[in-house]
Amino acid sequence: MAFQREKQRISSSEVLQALADGADIRLEGCTISGDLDVNRLFVKDESFDTSRLEVGSRDETSVATFSQSIVFNSCTFEGDVCFAGPWDKTDELTVIFKRDIGFNSSCFQGQTRFDGVVFRGLAGFDGCTFRRVVGFRRADFGARALFRTAQFDGYGLFSGAVFGKEVRFTNTCFGKGGNFTGVRFGETADFGGCHSGSKAMPIYESVHFARRRRGDESLRPEPLNRRQKLAHRSW
Repeated sequence: MAFQREKQRISSSEVLQALADGADIRLEGCTISGDLDVNRLFVKDESFDTSRLEVGSRDETSVATFSQSIVFNSCTFEGDVCFAGPWDKTDELTVIFKRDIGFNSSCFQGQTRFDGVVFRGLAGFDGCTFRRVVGFRRADFGARALFRTAQFDGYGLFSGAVFGKEVRFTNTCFGKGGNFTGVRFGETADFGGCHSGSKAMPIYESVHFARRRRGDESLRPEPLNRRQKLAHRSW
């Protein structure tokens, strides 16, 4: 049964249990209280039912896979949101979202972490507001990633992320700068109208734009040339 709510106050524990149950999630205009931290599913004292949670392992890393459709439209997350391992052990957990996931027009009031997450479907963050630091370090976007008109009030960390398909940061504001070191863009990358809310400049060392060549399905990385570097300084 789908977990659907509209304009209600919901505890993060209810959302985490719905995720563990594999239920489709659709929340409209809701407020989520407490920390929406996926690591809580693996803490015995939390007493979640994880019998239906798809968990595997790869080397020494636990892999949690969520196969359901997940939509949070115009929601407010009062606590931290974390779909990654603990700060001091980030490699302990990898989260995979098999289908589309959307947070459009939502507000993240705490720290937000999607470090190392694998997005196999659409990753929708259009119009989102991130009040504090947000991390997408080493995230793997296998389909479209949309951050149009998003507001990053804290630092935006995208270092090591891979955007395999189209990504758009159209008219997005980075209030305290961002880090795009080592990011790889597979196809269209749109930063039109992207701007900074302070004097902080984004870091974008070793960024690669891949190019598809006729008869070659592999992505060939191309480093920024001098003209592209100058264009990016307009930020």
